[in-house]
Amino acid sequence: MLLALAEELGGFVEFVGGKNFAYTILQPLEGLCNVEETVVREKAVESVIKEAEELPDEHVEQYLVPLLKRLSTGDWFSPRTSACGIYAHTYPRTSPAVQAELRAYACLIFYFIRNYLILFSYVKKKKVCTQDFAQMTHQWSAALLHPI
Repeated sequence: MLLALAEELGGFVEFVGGKNFAYTILQPLEGLCNVEETVVREKAVESVIKEAEELPDEHVEQYLVPLLKRLSTGDWFSPRTSACGIYAHTYPRTSPAVQAELRAYACLIFYFIRNYLILFSYVKKKKVCTQDFAQMTHQWSAALLHPI
């Protein structure tokens, strides 16, 4: 049921009054991006991306960026993994100031993931693996905070 809803909402722009009202679909999709079931979450992300393509530029920063920030700071992995799928489609359509904010939020997700990878490396008792993760963290953080 939720999977079908996530899929169908991706094509609802015409039913909510067109592009100027496409943002109204983002709220229910955000809820679906928080669902634990992977296939539902992935379909919701696809639908958010589809809706985002329809949003007028001024609505991207007004509606989509706050959604992305909320997903990025979610308590569980579900919203954070959903956010990962939306960044690349949101970032290019924002101002340089908002892009800097989004890079900072992307770092939050990265640190969240990194902590679990490091924990995994301790479980596997591989010091080399931990050092590799630490080095990756440093390189990725630098790339996110200071893009080329």
